[in-house]
Amino acid sequence: MTITDGLTVAQGYGTVLLSHVWCWPETASGEKDILLREATSAIAKAAIEITTANNVLGHGFDLIRLADNLLGSLPSLARRVCCAPLDNAIHDAAGLLRNQPSFSLFRSHGPCPFDSYFPGFGASGAIESMLRAPIANIEAQMVVGLRTSHTDVNDYCRRFTIRRLKVKIGSGDVQTDVDHVIGVCRAIPQDGRVTDITVDANGCYPAPASLEEFLTLLRRQAPDVAVCISAVEQPSMTPLLEDHRSWSAIAADVPILIDESFCDLDNLKHAHACGWNGLAVKSCRGQTLALLGAAWGHARGWTNTVMDLTSPNIAALHTVLLASHISGVSTAEVNTVQFLTSGYSDLPESMKNSIVPDKGQLSLPTVTAGLVPQVLRPVLNHLFEGA
Repeated sequence: MTITDGLTVAQGYGTVLLSHVWCWPETASGEKDILLREATSAIAKAAIEITTANNVLGHGFDLIRLADNLLGSLPSLARRVCCAPLDNAIHDAAGLLRNQPSFSLFRSHGPCPFDSYFPGFGASGAIESMLRAPIANIEAQMVVGLRTSHTDVNDYCRRFTIRRLKVKIGSGDVQTDVDHVIGVCRAIPQDGRVTDITVDANGCYPAPASLEEFLTLLRRQAPDVAVCISAVEQPSMTPLLEDHRSWSAIAADVPILIDESFCDLDNLKHAHACGWNGLAVKSCRGQTLALLGAAWGHARGWTNTVMDLTSPNIAALHTVLLASHISGVSTAEVNTVQFLTSGYSDLPESMKNSIVPDKGQLSLPTVTAGLVPQVLRPVLNHLFEGA
């Protein structure tokens, strides 16, 4: 994406994996990958005509509005993912235009349409108060599916010295899920130990009573495992306001994160009203929504986590940079090396440890201008421009 201040032109880059498995799991006719690519192209072409916004959050608002107007047949999450590479590119270009990191843009950021969600200090002020000075290292984690073998868990954790896990549940039986989580933790190499577990329910625990049953059984049968549970991700896709008391009781002990159902800030307000208190921040929603969501939660004492399961290459760097800058975040779900084994092959050697763990740690890159490290610019010029 290209933006200008009237004197200088800046070209920004952004990438996102259009993962229809995550953003469009509903049954649909046609080839989803092709439809998502066409949708992204349609937004990009229409965005060229927009000149009303004078800052990155305003541009982000315009992209979201465009997607909702143009792509009504796509689920809202799919529309957000189609906006994301363009939105990330706008943040990158805006930082380049001002010769500063994109995360620094909010120190002197003007009004934007999202300000009504942040009364008293505005969206940019909320983002600036949520951001921290970037940290140099962060812990990596492994994602464990319902069918991931214990051998794979042991091998991966031993190879990369992983101590933090995200474990999928939702087999349809509570005891089976409990056994799965316990078995995964027992599969960690004997010379290591699990220090943190996020349990990802993917909407398979719609009633708070079933989630309470899961947690109670886990505490009873493996208290050493249960004490490591740091959050439960998206137990229900549609939490109900009448369950506020029950959800709140669980969340007071184990944070409940909103993930797939976060497509706009009203979704966060609803989750908050239901008693939930955390957010899975993802670059594949775009830098604008990622920062706004993290800032909205931070202002309310929520637990912010950073994850993006299948982010490859530059998209993975977008994710780890979010983890580096968002207050309170201590780990990042960046599993290119786990699931997309060629997803980092084009990165400069100095960048590879940003998404390939070394002794359980990711070394987070330094950005001097824009949203990607300067050392990556030649690679991106070749990739996008053929130069």
